[in-house]
Amino acid sequence: MNLFHQLCLRLRNFSRPRPHLRNFHLGLRASDSGFRASDFGFRILAQSSIFYLLSSNSILLFASPPEDFPHFLVPGHEQEMATLRDLFWLHYPGSTPQATLWDEWLPDAALWPALDSDGHCEAMRSRWKHALTARVIDPEGYVATHQHASIAHQLGWPFPFWNQGRHGFGWHFSFKNTAIPGFRPNDLASTNGWLISGGRDGGMNEDGWQLEITNSSALITPPAWKCDSFEVPFIQIRWKVGQASRLPPSSGTLNSAAGETPALLCQPFVEWTTPSQTNFNYSRRMYFDAPSSSEFSYTMVPMYRHPQWTGEVAQIRIALGNPSPGNLILRALFSQYDTRHNINNQNFIRGCSKYFRWTGDLDFLRANIQRMRAALRYLMTEQHALERKVIYTTWVGHDGRSGIRRKSSGAKEIITGQGIGNNYWDILPFGNLDCYATIQYYDALRTMAALERDIEQHPEWGIPDALGARWPAVPRPSLPARADRSKLAGKMPALPGGSALSLDPSTLEAHAADVKAEANKLFWNATSGRFVACVDADGQSHDYGFTFLNFEAIYYEFATAVHARSIMAWLNGDRRVEGDTAQGGDIYRWRFAPRATTKRNLDWYFWAWNNPEGIPWGGQVQDGGAVLGFSYHDIMARLRTLGPDNAWHRLQEIIRWFDEVQAAGDYRKYYNGTHEGSLQGAGTPGGLGLDAEFLESALVPQVMLNGFVGFAPLSDGFKLDPHLPSDWPELTIDRIRYHDLLLTIRAAPNQIEIRKTCVTKSPVGEGSRSEPLCIHLPEGEWKAESLSEGNLARMDRGLAARRQDGAFELNWAGVDGVRLIRTAIGKF
Repeated sequence: MNLFHQLCLRLRNFSRPRPHLRNFHLGLRASDSGFRASDFGFRILAQSSIFYLLSSNSILLFASPPEDFPHFLVPGHEQEMATLRDLFWLHYPGSTPQATLWDEWLPDAALWPALDSDGHCEAMRSRWKHALTARVIDPEGYVATHQHASIAHQLGWPFPFWNQGRHGFGWHFSFKNTAIPGFRPNDLASTNGWLISGGRDGGMNEDGWQLEITNSSALITPPAWKCDSFEVPFIQIRWKVGQASRLPPSSGTLNSAAGETPALLCQPFVEWTTPSQTNFNYSRRMYFDAPSSSEFSYTMVPMYRHPQWTGEVAQIRIALGNPSPGNLILRALFSQYDTRHNINNQNFIRGCSKYFRWTGDLDFLRANIQRMRAALRYLMTEQHALERKVIYTTWVGHDGRSGIRRKSSGAKEIITGQGIGNNYWDILPFGNLDCYATIQYYDALRTMAALERDIEQHPEWGIPDALGARWPAVPRPSLPARADRSKLAGKMPALPGGSALSLDPSTLEAHAADVKAEANKLFWNATSGRFVACVDADGQSHDYGFTFLNFEAIYYEFATAVHARSIMAWLNGDRRVEGDTAQGGDIYRWRFAPRATTKRNLDWYFWAWNNPEGIPWGGQVQDGGAVLGFSYHDIMARLRTLGPDNAWHRLQEIIRWFDEVQAAGDYRKYYNGTHEGSLQGAGTPGGLGLDAEFLESALVPQVMLNGFVGFAPLSDGFKLDPHLPSDWPELTIDRIRYHDLLLTIRAAPNQIEIRKTCVTKSPVGEGSRSEPLCIHLPEGEWKAESLSEGNLARMDRGLAARRQDGAFELNWAGVDGVRLIRTAIGKF
């Protein structure tokens, strides 16, 4: 995520103009489509690289953690646990909602700490609820990126933009509320050569070019400007339409928040000519929506969908389709690359699920379940996942091929418009048959299957099964056998549960299994013993030793057991991959994390990053550099594959490194030239991602709760599966907020203690829980004892027998806590 970092961290905050998108479905208004810093309660102060959690009383990062911030307690390792707590506290304020990209990573760090000082815990929950509910979903089901102001795709990543290419076009008559220099042209355009038919020039002001429309069916024609349709999949018009001076009695009006507002435009469209077809003609015409309010609209016209939008374009013009005179302001007209990300929907689905599991907020689930279902169906159709059993991205410029081509002479050919990124690793051209997006899709499928099953099992929740209906209004048909269900991989049943949108959990699980099987064949490089990034449109796979991708493959249980062992043997230094630049111990040269890639990459980038050899190996995050946050997936993969002692050894190295950072003062002082490595972020380029916009650094301490304790929140309870290193007698974590409970959990060999307090002030809680919790425990025989005022007593109603899903029902009403004792032989 690096060209973005280097160019745009000069921004003082994230703010985004409102795109013109009409008729957002599933309850989202067009007026909600903008991203505002105030919506999400955060601000990045780029130059100082200090983050604040904004509320009535802000938390300054570099202060000591308050007493009500969670503690990690391991006898004999007090200092190491204190250091890890400091690391968590340093990055916790940055775990407020950010762009959609972080919806999968940040909720776990944000939502469990019961930091009650000045109401921060409730404020954090509120921010996440608002942010997720306000995520823009376009009429087809694509979830917007919610990044900062840009002239790239309004719902996509903020680059690349038209003037980074060679064959686009753009006229900007005002830079008001537009991106900063570096993300737009430097100079404003003139009106020389423009033709206004049915209108006249009203002059320029700070908002743009004023146009008085004097006649119906007016035309606006820019100067002739040849462009390549491949580099112009979208055209954007930034404009403000004034009220028409008169409208025919039959003309309709458009509702807006301000009331009935007559619009100047009726049915606008774009027309174009080509070098061989020099007359404007209806066969080369693309209609688009007229603005629906008197505010500035950012209209995106998807030109790539028209079959005649091919090859070279000679000139375009805008037909207003206006029935009457009026006025408008034209701020800009320019081409756009398709900068959408193919992982947004997966992140949104999982972020929503995590919020619901941590909070138990049924109002949130009712408001967002249909949006989650629509987001998943979008992946199944637009990304061809049902048909191909992997994510297959066909967006223009996203075919997995590099924007740099080496000629036989060794000279570079720059192919503008090609190699556009799809995810966090934004200068790498993931795409076409995309392994990284498929890993995230696999996890989103399993997440949605679990949620749909929870909804089935809890009709008392009153969750909508379809628009305007609530389960169980229509009975579900019996499911076909597993062998028969596999036939559904190419076509999801239209009414899997008697409704238009609900998804059958068993069918989702069967599809997920098919995805895993297909992807482990398609994306596995048997020679290097690891997963590749993608298979491009030429059938070529790309393998630069992507450590983050392979760790996540293990973490999400996407990799088979055999493949997981192969990956860990490579990363643990037990085997070497021929041709890799970094091998053995050098993979962890940066100590706090493995290199993001282990093989030098000089050829596989989006076109604007065309001089990678100008940066030394390890001086770029995506080429031998490292990011702290993804050590979380590293440690969790080690815990699952190599065991808790190996995982603890890796975490200890990170703790020792962070002790040195603290002794130096902070990251910036540590990497000021006295230690190898250069920091990226806060407006500076570099190879190491630690602070500033690297918000995912908050992930690393989560290995204590999610990994060593094995805690996972569920809709009606939680999972506990402790895995303690051999030199840990026990592990205690306090201040855990789950639903309306405040928990302290102590894990020891064959014992787990859970102490609780009810939080009655929660706006989403219901006070003291009356129904039992469902607790998933490791295999074995268990008994329960109450913990009340320090006295132990056998619980009469303690643990019910295991349910079919493997959970125990824990009825602990009236007691302060419970001790769970495994009576079977063996340790965790």
